[in-house]
Amino acid sequence: MRTILRSAFFLFLALIAVHFSGCSKKSKKEDITQSLEDRLTDALDFEGGTVKEGDPPKASDSDAAPQISSVESPEQYRLGADFAVELTSDYAEEQKVDKAIIHILGAKKYIVVSPAYLVDGLMVLAGTLRNDPLLLEKAFDVEYALQTSAGLTGRYRPVGFEISRETPQDVESPIIAVSVSNDNTFHESGRPEGSESEDVPQIQEIEAPSQLRRGDAFSVKLYSDFARTEEVVAAILTTPLNDAYYEIRGVLSAAASGWAMTITGHLATEGLEAGDLLVFLYALKTTDGRVGAYRSWAVEVVDEIPDGDEDVDPDPDADPDLPSGPLKMLPARTLPAAIGKEGKQIHVLTVTPFSDGLKQP
Repeated sequence: MRTILRSAFFLFLALIAVHFSGCSKKSKKEDITQSLEDRLTDALDFEGGTVKEGDPPKASDSDAAPQISSVESPEQYRLGADFAVELTSDYAEEQKVDKAIIHILGAKKYIVVSPAYLVDGLMVLAGTLRNDPLLLEKAFDVEYALQTSAGLTGRYRPVGFEISRETPQDVESPIIAVSVSNDNTFHESGRPEGSESEDVPQIQEIEAPSQLRRGDAFSVKLYSDFARTEEVVAAILTTPLNDAYYEIRGVLSAAASGWAMTITGHLATEGLEAGDLLVFLYALKTTDGRVGAYRSWAVEVVDEIPDGDEDVDPDPDADPDLPSGPLKMLPARTLPAAIGKEGKQIHVLTVTPFSDGLKQP
């Protein structure tokens, strides 16, 4: 009888152990599922971004709060790749906006990007999606809001996206490979911080192709209405979260409103594949070293460009203000990032200025 009772007791303990073991496994599985949003929050490495624990700031519907009009964002993100997001707003007091709030729906944390500049109704947020294999082939919803220096937060604008299956990249390796002429200067570190101040030249618009074939020539125009053109000395070219940068002497010419700086170059013939998307950041620099806010240019690498969108080699002796062929410049609005062969992230650009200095309008 004692043997039977002892056997029954041990059987009871075994059943309890199996039950709690199953619950533990289920709990761990649920924790992983529930933490995907938090994992993505940690993986989204925005320039100037800081992860905060808890719920995001409460939104205000007040007209006094900065409201987002639209969000231009990639529909697919790639592990280890750069990205850029454009937020537009008609908020009248732009100088009061200094932060952006990013929250993945379902996450128990959020991101604050500061400083974040709203310039001429546009804010550009750029960064890199760090490697986390658990995020592959998952869909998420993210919401964005603008915030003033006084802490007043506008309504959140949600957008959805997916993490596409791509070979994880070594994000610690150099993310930019640019060959420039001797007239330009490459800096391995010390990328200058941008400013939204009206006392420095700001880029209002970037006119550039949204698609290029490998080896294609291209032209980029940076439009500005900064009055003191004699103070504009160069353009800064870099990529998200990269401390290295190029200082490029472009050509200044008159535009319909203000002026434009023109930069020409060629896309690399090797190391890129059709479907790659490259994200670049431009800013304007003055003679005394002040730099305006960075604006993004995203370009997709393709095998063929639809009729009417073909690029042609620019004539270096031609007036940059005059048409030089069927080159059609399209505004870049597709903003994922770059992946090259063997899973390497590549940003390749060859830049050739028209002259040693600036041609004033």
